[in-house]
Amino acid sequence: MGIELCRCGESELPGVCAIESECFTEPWSEGSLREAFADRSYDCVAAMIDGECAGYISGFTVTPESEIARVAVRKEYRRRGIAKSLLDRFILLVRERGSGVCFLDVRAGNAPAIALYRSYGFVPVGVRRGFYSRPTEDGIVMKLDIKDERDE
Repeated sequence: MGIELCRCGESELPGVCAIESECFTEPWSEGSLREAFADRSYDCVAAMIDGECAGYISGFTVTPESEIARVAVRKEYRRRGIAKSLLDRFILLVRERGSGVCFLDVRAGNAPAIALYRSYGFVPVGVRRGFYSRPTEDGIVMKLDIKDERDE
């Protein structure tokens, strides 16, 4: 299984939309995704396997901060390191954009995602009560201080 990471463009939109519908109880619409793609602060990276979009990560950077908006991997490709590869690429990308900190929200009950984010150094910094719906669940706000190798 060879994973190819690429910046998302129009050609990846159908795959991203399919993953949205599969992975999220409140998926972003195609129109919302098109608007995000047109925003200069938005970045989206897809993991492609044999020409199929297996997962993606997206978010916004308004220097000096970034926020991961979505991380999703199709069910049949989970537990193969794809989310880690996507996180690696996204953190590098926002570091290159000048970001010094990255935030994300995660469902309080999503233990595998929380463990993954913690392994990257993300730490919980707050709780958004009832942030998610279908089902209603708190969101944990997590933060990563991004170090630049030039600073060391």
